[in-house]
Amino acid sequence: MTNKPIHINTPSDAKVSNYLFEDMELFELNQGLLLVELSNGICIDVGWFPENDADGKFQVKVSKGWEDFGTSTCDTTMDVVERVNRLIERLDHPVVATSNATNRKLTVCRI
Repeated sequence: MTNKPIHINTPSDAKVSNYLFEDMELFELNQGLLLVELSNGICIDVGWFPENDADGKFQVKVSKGWEDFGTSTCDTTMDVVERVNRLIERLDHPVVATSNATNRKLTVCRI
């Protein structure tokens, strides 16, 4: 019996590195389990911390470039899949940053 990758609902223009499997062995649980890079530059990075530790947890990190938008933890691969799918639905939109010269605030607009 082969362990097939779990399906993630990624857009066709997303770049995906690695896969998650329903049943993963301890030696497979490392920091680089799954990386989804959306077309707008937002990355969803899934890893296991501490690496190869039976007491570890999945961590789902969202970032863009050097900016970290947060990290959450999950107990099971199915929890990770649900979280990643929800994040993709929420974050897979082009964004345009515009600067308002009068108040020097950065505004992000969905297009």
